Amino acid sequence: MGGILYDILVWPLYFLQKRPKIQWRGPRPSLPLWLKFISKTELKDHSTIRLLSTEALQAIKKQSAYFKDQQIDVLNASDEKLLAKSSLNFFPHEVFQITIKNEQGIAFSSKVFHGRQASISNLKKLETLIHQLSFRARSAGLTILEVEISHTHPSLEVLVEHKKGPYFIFNGLSKRDCQAGHHLATFLPYPLTLKAITPQAAYSKTF
Repeated sequence: MGGILYDILVWPLYFLQKRPKIQWRGPRPSLPLWLKFISKTELKDHSTIRLLSTEALQAIKKQSAYFKDQQIDVLNASDEKLLAKSSLNFFPHEVFQITIKNEQGIAFSSKVFHGRQASISNLKKLETLIHQLSFRARSAGLTILEVEISHTHPSLEVLVEHKKGPYFIFNGLSKRDCQAGHHLATFLPYPLTLKAITPQAAYSKTF
């Protein structure tokens, strides 16, 4: 709880930060999501920004090695439900949930963790949670097929156009996410899928 309370306390400072002078092409994000984005991103004044669609991201993946073996999909109902927990239009913050995929097809998930509690880099906590949830699933008579860790990246994916040249800003699985996936997979007897959910797409990789 301490993590989310800290995030709430510092959130008003986002409204005081200097905002770059930019132009939008096409749909705009909510103001809170935009403030969250510029707090983590350096944008030059007089840039033009366009949000990237899922289709655009998939096309870029086909033409580039940037995403490597990450899969990019349209958000499904579960993705949208978890993303809604990130409060994109009010207080954008990261959340995560662990799901046990099983032969019986029964929904079996952890609670949703918020704020700094939701950091994928907290490996010890993730190991403990996965062990506990897997034990409960087996005790309930479920045959585990896969462990899935879904977490949100509540930020934007955009094309930025500037006089010095255009560039992309992506928000899929980070290097740290993938390192965490490799580490966690070493102690699991089941496949592990790590998923990053953004407002534009769902990125996933199985370890």
